[in-house]
Amino acid sequence: MRLAAGNTTESSTLFAVYVGLKCLQAISTALVFILYIYVVMTLWRKQVYHSNLIVLLMALPVSSLIAVFMTLVLDIVGAFDLSHSPLVDIIEFAVKSGMFGGVLNLPNFILERLAATLLVNKYEQCNNRFPFFSLALVMVQIGLTCLLTYLNTIGLISNLDGVIVFMIVCAVAIVLFSVLPLISRRAYQIHLRRGSAISVRYQTAENLRVARLLNKLMVLYVCFFITENLYYYVVVFVLHYDDVIVQEILLSVFTTLMVAEVRYPL
Repeated sequence: MRLAAGNTTESSTLFAVYVGLKCLQAISTALVFILYIYVVMTLWRKQVYHSNLIVLLMALPVSSLIAVFMTLVLDIVGAFDLSHSPLVDIIEFAVKSGMFGGVLNLPNFILERLAATLLVNKYEQCNNRFPFFSLALVMVQIGLTCLLTYLNTIGLISNLDGVIVFMIVCAVAIVLFSVLPLISRRAYQIHLRRGSAISVRYQTAENLRVARLLNKLMVLYVCFFITENLYYYVVVFVLHYDDVIVQEILLSVFTTLMVAEVRYPL
């Protein structure tokens, strides 16, 4: 990132590792962006899931992609010795927003699944032609992300507070997504016994299929997210290095974890 600030190492080996990690980070980020565009186009064209779920799946990696891309931009700004430019504050705000936005993906999926499971008829009728519900969730997510990032920037929410909230949300999400297949199966069986309309039975069967997908996808996403945030907090706020290169190498590992997180659901 900003090697101009602080002391740098005299070790050519460490510098070579740093450069190698940055090159790997840039290449992997470019490949993930290309893959993301391809997957989004495929999902929207084939419509293999309900449009509400497709929108949330497309939005899932966006927060991490923003954080990864802005980290690269920060590296470029640092390379040109522009560390004190007002542009840096904007970029760092975007990086933080990517981290806050990532955890807010979880409530979106939870609310969408609750609506699809408990309000089957209304869910289908209100979102048959256009994914109003999921788009509303994404808009709220963007607003909350900007608000939380701003509160963190001005110091009303400390970094430790943010990590604690992240952990609580992740713990709740793991429990809910673990039991989601059981809840969806139960709802499907109830509608079968009642002889509900074909559209309702189809939606509950679809809910069961989606529950199995999210049970694996979201639990692993949460594991990635917990690992990333604990790692970042320890590296940035617990460990203190006089050598900027060492810290930048550790932060490059963090960015690589985010790229891996984006790559997995794709």
